[in-house]
Amino acid sequence: TQSSITNSCNPFFYEVGFRLNQQDPDLLSKYALLMGLGDYTGQRDIAESAGNIPTPDNILQTTGLPWSYAFAVNLSIGQGEVQASPLQMVRMYAAIANGGYLLRPQLVRERGILDQRTPVATRDVMKDTDISANTLRIIRQGMCDATTTRAGTATAAFSESPLLDIGVCGKTGTAQSPGENDEPHSWFIAYAPADNPQIAIVTMLENAGEGSAVAAPLTRR
Repeated sequence: TQSSITNSCNPFFYEVGFRLNQQDPDLLSKYALLMGLGDYTGQRDIAESAGNIPTPDNILQTTGLPWSYAFAVNLSIGQGEVQASPLQMVRMYAAIANGGYLLRPQLVRERGILDQRTPVATRDVMKDTDISANTLRIIRQGMCDATTTRAGTATAAFSESPLLDIGVCGKTGTAQSPGENDEPHSWFIAYAPADNPQIAIVTMLENAGEGSAVAAPLTRR
């Protein structure tokens, strides 16, 4: 699992999605929903969409087709009927970094100027996902290796970066677009420092190309 995150290996996740579907068709969507996908983030400042996570219950309504392993395989890599906002995604990755806690996003941390600032945001935990510490450790190591190891999909983007001194852990994403000749959407999501995360960041460019080639270098900058 760890190296599949580092290498961004779709076939590994196809197989995982297929096997999980054999065990329980609801399992994969259950965990996606647990991590805040397909639901409102809880922020109170601007209108947002809940997105969509396909489930055996809703897929017939949206596609007219009965649930099958094909939907599970698409779900395993975030494709097909999956709709997730950048805010949902970075909130999920922040939970991976912080030990499994889904936080309420807040758009303003403090108000005022110079040294006359007043905090207006405090940590607001909406859900403890109760994901095991060992599972989170494996996922985090796979993300940290993605920017540092030879096989990492973001290693080239972060080569010789001073950010590596504090440790940047991330995941590239290349999401196919439904247009016949459209470039894929380019994603990169990261957190840092590796050992004591303080910031999570998402970069997503529509129809811009590979996540490793476009979004990852922009995140570094």
